[in-house]
Formats: sequence, C-alpha cells, structure tokens
Amino acid sequence: MSDDEQEPIELTTPSYQAGQSWAVQGGIVAGIDYSVAPGLVLGVEVAPGMYQCTVMELHPSGMSPYRAINHDIKILTMPRLKLAFRF
Repeated sequence: MSDDEQEPIELTTPSYQAGQSWAVQGGIVAGIDYSVAPGLVLGVEVAPGMYQCTVMELHPSGMSPYRAINHDIKILTMPRLKLAFRF
C-alpha cells in the first residue's frame, strides 16, 4: 500500500458526561469576646450544631442519570480563636 491508499485513523473520545453538584449548609455559631485593651479584642467561637445537604447529579451519555444525596450533621465543629483590632 502506498501512502495515498492507507486507511484513515479514527479518533475516539470517552463518553460525554454532564453534571452538577451543589450544597446547602446551615448552623449555629456561639462565641465569647473579651476586650484585652482599648481597640484589641480576643475571642473564641465554635459551631455547636451544623447541618449540610450535598447533591450530585451526573448524566452520562447512553445511560440513565445518576443522583447522590448526602446529609451531614456535625456537632461542636469549626472552633476559632479570634484576634480583632477595632479603630
């Protein structure tokens, strides 16, 4: 076979997928602030309760849609030590 008579090479790609992911989160935050000096504040915060709902949807071509929902409940999360300057 000469170069002109060769069969073309076909390029293939993986299947197309489309999807989305989103989340909603809510919680309560409690904390204490202490004025160390005029304009200097030291504080502590913690979230005693938090809820998060995450949804993921995938739509692969040629297949039925896939949907996953995850619920998280967290207790005593996100402790923070704050140092603030007020002026």
